[in-house]
Amino acid sequence: MEEFTIGLALYDFLPGIFIGIALFLIARMVQRTDPSSAPMAYIGAVLVTASGVFKALWKLIIATGGPDIVLLDEQLFILMAPGFTLTMVAVWSALRARRGKHSPGWLWVLPVAAIAIVYAIGLYQTLGAGVERGWFQPVMSLASIANLTLTVLLVIECVRSGKWPVGVLFVINFVMIFPLIAIAQMSEISIAMHWFEQTLTVGQSAAFALAAYLLSRTVTTQLPETPSVAPAAGR
Repeated sequence: MEEFTIGLALYDFLPGIFIGIALFLIARMVQRTDPSSAPMAYIGAVLVTASGVFKALWKLIIATGGPDIVLLDEQLFILMAPGFTLTMVAVWSALRARRGKHSPGWLWVLPVAAIAIVYAIGLYQTLGAGVERGWFQPVMSLASIANLTLTVLLVIECVRSGKWPVGVLFVINFVMIFPLIAIAQMSEISIAMHWFEQTLTVGQSAAFALAAYLLSRTVTTQLPETPSVAPAAGR
């Protein structure tokens, strides 16, 4: 069982907070642009935020002398993959709506089908083929692909809105994922490496939150104002 200091565990709550802020800002942007996709965006935000909070909670429990609750440790990508997938599809639909294109009513089928297929592959590799943590690679791949696609969509919107510096922040957020994945796959990680990993994660998530705030503010200000309804005669 790994050992963590209380300070390290508490530090790990920051990325979850930053990412949660970012995704809820994005979900609110989706709601203003394409209300039908808003539930998908909010569910995705909850799942991704929960994945980070649960991971930090696992570290805090260990740091305070509690048991190693494996489920809290392993759920990071398990929740993150569907969360980013739902958010990505919701953003895709919202950006289409901004340009007058309506998404099909069966839009939910796309992310749900992708998530179901990936989890079926993971379960087969783990339970059927007997591969240790056989679920990890397909689930991590889905999380990475969904995150990359979400980043591309957001960067394109930044460029279209004339806010390319904000797009750079989104790119920085994604690029920093690769060293984090490499660290996550190490069999043993020292306390010093944990501090380095979490510092990268805090920087990554802070850049994501700032970019989400700036883009959502831009999109909101560019939306046409809703015409006021004149009061009925005689009132």
